[in-house]
Amino acid sequence: MPRFNHAHCALAGILENTGRLDEALYHLGFIFGSPGSILEVARSNDESARNVYVLALDMYGRLQEAKGRLGVAEVAYEQSLLLGGVREDIRQRYVALAEQRRARNPSPDPEVVKRNLHCVHIDIVGGCQLKCVGCPEAINGRKITMIEPDLLRRCLNNIDVDWIGMLRLFNFGEPLLHKKLLEVMNVVDEFRAGHVRVGRVEISTNAQGSNMPQLEQALKNNSIDLIAVSCDGDGTREQYEEMRPPSKWTKLLRFLDTVANIKAQNKLDVVLQTRTVVQSKEDEERWNSVLLPRGWTPEFRPRYNLPGAPENRSGHELRMGQGVCSHLRNPSLFVDVDGTVVPCCAHPRAGVFGNLASLKFSEIAAGMQRTQFVEFMDKRRPEMNLCNECEL
Repeated sequence: MPRFNHAHCALAGILENTGRLDEALYHLGFIFGSPGSILEVARSNDESARNVYVLALDMYGRLQEAKGRLGVAEVAYEQSLLLGGVREDIRQRYVALAEQRRARNPSPDPEVVKRNLHCVHIDIVGGCQLKCVGCPEAINGRKITMIEPDLLRRCLNNIDVDWIGMLRLFNFGEPLLHKKLLEVMNVVDEFRAGHVRVGRVEISTNAQGSNMPQLEQALKNNSIDLIAVSCDGDGTREQYEEMRPPSKWTKLLRFLDTVANIKAQNKLDVVLQTRTVVQSKEDEERWNSVLLPRGWTPEFRPRYNLPGAPENRSGHELRMGQGVCSHLRNPSLFVDVDGTVVPCCAHPRAGVFGNLASLKFSEIAAGMQRTQFVEFMDKRRPEMNLCNECEL
């Protein structure tokens, strides 16, 4: 962040207080025009940069609102909330503008998104210890971070729907790296006992760094309805380890056997499933011989090219999806470890729609950022970064 951003922000504040709005906007323009987008600042750990952007965006929203540019102001408040977490004053201004906009243009009906969600993905751990060849997370180099139980509680309580089909405690991170897994599961159990009906709770793991004592207790507590293991390749140790470095085949088999034994010894109803990317019927047969005798049911999937993945192992050239993808057409929600709402599970951050710790799901779903993202994808997807490299 350029060192003069603090000075431009302070000067803009003085100019706003003296009624010189155009001059204030001029100085804020230096901040937003500097290298580093809002998304890059959101990803960074530079608290100083984030604080300046929070203040600058809030001020920019107030100035635009004073000039009658309500749509621009709404987006500015949204972005400020995204960067700054819970700021009740900004949130109130944002909600007021959003309600005015929906009153002027009631489509899409916000009640439609409030009734149910087919699927909710929440990353309880950000980052992964593996570098799988087909995964965008492999080249991000994100530091492993873990959601705090209180933050998870705030996010869950802001999902203002009546019914959730699947609550998945993963998106791109490895959930069993969480050191407070039992506390996290207690929060989920608490949420499940509330007014929102949840069909099933899932965890998906790479089976390489499991927190087995806490996982065993969570299974015994019936906190998890389905546990899935990701395992790619042709069903041999050599290709499995090549495609998912630094995985070890022996760790995979040990995890499968241990969890199956926990289920059998405690007579649990948990579903044991693998999600396995294969390229031939022969691959399926080899995996069946490994998985079925151990009590695991494989779900076989074709390989897609995911945007930002280190390698293309699909066997075909990129085939960009057409129009609005299914993740945005279907009633789904995808949440990063810090509460940021993202478009999908095909890339960790193909876009940013708001933060579930400070905004209700219905507010985000009908918000300007998501609305503009969907409209752009519908009409101009080939021009979009990442989405133009996605086959879904």
